[in-house]
Amino acid sequence: MGFKAMEYSVVNLGIQDEPNFHEHIVDTEAETLIEMVQRYRETQPVLVYTTEQGLEELVKVEDDAIVLDEMKDCAVLEDAEKRNEEGMHKVFVTARETSMRGLDFRAPTIGMVLIVNAAFSSPRDKSQGMSRVGRFKDKCTRVKFGTFEDVDDEKSREVWTKLMKLVNKGRKQTDFYAMDEKLAKQAKLREQKQKVKEEKAMKKA
Repeated sequence: MGFKAMEYSVVNLGIQDEPNFHEHIVDTEAETLIEMVQRYRETQPVLVYTTEQGLEELVKVEDDAIVLDEMKDCAVLEDAEKRNEEGMHKVFVTARETSMRGLDFRAPTIGMVLIVNAAFSSPRDKSQGMSRVGRFKDKCTRVKFGTFEDVDDEKSREVWTKLMKLVNKGRKQTDFYAMDEKLAKQAKLREQKQKVKEEKAMKKA
């Protein structure tokens, strides 16, 4: 199955009613990522998907930001609407798509903001990432910050290549292959025994 076919199969497997951006900020000079986060967190909790550099810069300024890669207790997600002592809402940040999967960011009363500042690795990863907010029909705002393709083709190729390597590696290690090899040896041994029997029978004759 080729690369393009993989993309279509992912779409067919399930990206229906794919969530879209509500805003697209192209001019990143007028307001920086950090300034945008600071503005939004005054009224709503914020989830940021950005680059490694963006993450480093953000946590230096917003030292109470919760880095998803380091989060040990998911209970903090349950009270995302709770403000800190300075009256600011929580900020969650990650540079890894996988860190967002399976997490429910809930802010049913005031809604949550998702700021995307990096491309996703595949259409499925984009759908997964965008769906982290607005779940269960909660209010939300999804903002694309910067000029980049939603899905990075190069990232997609890398992910697909790694996936196929894992699949092929897994095939070689399955019990089925070991079983086939064992059965082949047993069949060969039976064939040899049968041949010996026939030779002995011919000598007696």
